[in-house]
Amino acid sequence: MIERKLDNQIENYPIVLIPENILKNINHGIPKDRIYSHLNIYPPPKRNQPSNLPKPPLEYQNVKTEKLRLAEGSYLVITFILILSTLIGINSTNTYESPILVILGTISFQTIIAVLSGFIKIKTTYTFEKKPWPEGEFERLIQKYNDEKKLYENKLKEQIDLYQKELLKFEHDFYIKSKNACKELYYNDLKPFIIAKRYSGDVKRGKSELRFLEVALNLFGNNLFIDMAPEGLNKNDVYQPDFTFICERTNLHIDIEIDEPYTLKNHQPIHFRGSDKNRNDFFLEINWGVIRFTENQIIYSPKECCETIKSIYDSVISVKKTYNCAVGIEPTWSYEEALVLSQRKIR
Repeated sequence: MIERKLDNQIENYPIVLIPENILKNINHGIPKDRIYSHLNIYPPPKRNQPSNLPKPPLEYQNVKTEKLRLAEGSYLVITFILILSTLIGINSTNTYESPILVILGTISFQTIIAVLSGFIKIKTTYTFEKKPWPEGEFERLIQKYNDEKKLYENKLKEQIDLYQKELLKFEHDFYIKSKNACKELYYNDLKPFIIAKRYSGDVKRGKSELRFLEVALNLFGNNLFIDMAPEGLNKNDVYQPDFTFICERTNLHIDIEIDEPYTLKNHQPIHFRGSDKNRNDFFLEINWGVIRFTENQIIYSPKECCETIKSIYDSVISVKKTYNCAVGIEPTWSYEEALVLSQRKIR
């Protein structure tokens, strides 16, 4: 007996193929998000830290000083006003006895007009100067900071303690409920997308199939069927399982195939590497498992084939990554190798 992984290998018989979503659950478990949604319980959100984290006081105080100054471009306007006023004063010397008064008056008038019109702008600037605190003030600020810091730390601890309590309660509830939830979700994922139905009509069967059926029924009883196919297919469709295993408890469906290297009628190669890919993919896509044995394994080791099927089934149901293969391993064959076997009449 050999322990083999459930890894969907196709190089050697028996070939065991498990649908991707089931294999993912076996290898990695049910995602927690699905369990949360199924149970309608979710981890508590992390609480925000208290606002207004206190800052330690500076060892000096910043004293703000305001200063007024002319904005850029104002000096040019003032220069223009001075020049213009001077020219007016000079030209008025013949009319007025005191040109200075004329100049000053003109400057005042034009300056007022310029300010009101926005040509001359006064800008306020601020400067900060470092100055020492008054005696005892820094110590008072330090005490205030320490009090606020302690209050902040207490609030923060309350938030953390409350979150931890909520988290412990969630983890306790989740631990109690998640085991059954995982089982329910996993078993639900084992259900086929298309169930098997009996099809009617004349079906040709080989003696090896009937001999294997007799042995398999003794072990599997009402879980093993013949002449069953995915609902909607009939006997003329190509995808008819040789045997269908259906779990009464979970409704897991497994297509069991007997592969021979060539047909008896015209000795044409069949079941060579890659030739059954579309068939395998069809069953995997409708959430059926696939187990393929060689005709040689079925004829000479029917009991061991049944034990292998049971081990595969038990591993899938119990979420195990390996199964015990009781039948001897046989390699797959190429198209050319099938022709040689046909020539030599070896099945």
